[in-house]
Amino acid sequence: MNKPEANVILNLLVADAQLSQTARDEIEKHYNTLTNYLSNNSTFDSTTYVQGSVNLGTSIKPITGGTDDYDVDFAVVIPHNSDDNAEVIKTEIGSVLHNSDRYNERLEEKKRAWRINYSQSHVDIVPAKAETSEAEGIIKVTKKNDTNYTFILSAPEPFAKWFHSKETMDTDTLYSKSIAHREVNKIKDFPKQTRGSILSRTVQLLKLHRDYMFKDNDQDLKPISMIITILAAKSYQSETNLIDSLQGFFTRVMYQFSEDNEGHLLLENPVLSTENFTDKWSEYPERKEAFFNWIKQAKEDIMFYDTLSQKDYLEKISQKFTNNGENVAKSYGQYFQSIQKSGNFSYNTSNGFHVKEQGEKKIPKNTFYGM
Repeated sequence: MNKPEANVILNLLVADAQLSQTARDEIEKHYNTLTNYLSNNSTFDSTTYVQGSVNLGTSIKPITGGTDDYDVDFAVVIPHNSDDNAEVIKTEIGSVLHNSDRYNERLEEKKRAWRINYSQSHVDIVPAKAETSEAEGIIKVTKKNDTNYTFILSAPEPFAKWFHSKETMDTDTLYSKSIAHREVNKIKDFPKQTRGSILSRTVQLLKLHRDYMFKDNDQDLKPISMIITILAAKSYQSETNLIDSLQGFFTRVMYQFSEDNEGHLLLENPVLSTENFTDKWSEYPERKEAFFNWIKQAKEDIMFYDTLSQKDYLEKISQKFTNNGENVAKSYGQYFQSIQKSGNFSYNTSNGFHVKEQGEKKIPKNTFYGM
């Protein structure tokens, strides 16, 4: 199978995994409702914003849920000059949410958030306090420990700015626009960002592979999204298509770690050096082992397209990335139908039917109406 066709399949996988427009509309509704509710019912001033993968444009649907399911984080940040400690901030926001008929029965306290549970989705409300001034974006997130509450530093907005600075918004040079492209690159006002960059799709595909590989395993072994996101962004070198971006990731990923004096691998937050996302690997070496096993398996599953036929690659990808593969196979068929109608279609014994490459003889276009 040639690179352009493998690239199409991988893009179709990402399109199928992305949040639906229904889910995005639902998140926006939750955001607006929550912001208004806190503003009208809280005794403190706060700034609320979307953080995490939805803000980065790297979110994917939960693999165990339905088409319109989602997980999203909202940060609720009070001003830096407040005298309130972590426990007061966390419990006060929790009390406001408990007092709501809308949220009370759905509310669950997590270590760093208040979670509002829906049927197959959830919204995490992350209470925090600005570290200095809100403009700098460094916040202190509340964390519930066994016996007390503490603050931990975080920088969601500076991180989003860093991540977006790594993106290039050029159209994928190997991915022709077709019926299968659907709404992948549509820009929507909420969150205020551009979606569908090659880097963001690289992160989404890697996260999707991880989710399926670890779906039946100990979830503590599953590589965390921040590690994947940072490594992908640091490895990205403005590749112009998804499959080259993935190849660059697998080639350069190991060079993105640093080491401490004892030889332990470090992966620091690029905008908050005090935060190391591999800090648990020394205590739990099985997590480090699981991460590198995943890297090896992901490369094997994604990059060996040139040794397989179209049918075998599509079948392998569907097995590794989807519950049944029907959506991707259907979209792939629609894509080829659109290419054949356009006349940009060719055939040879090595690659079978495929998008015509330079110098190849094209198959006469077929409108499927006998013309």
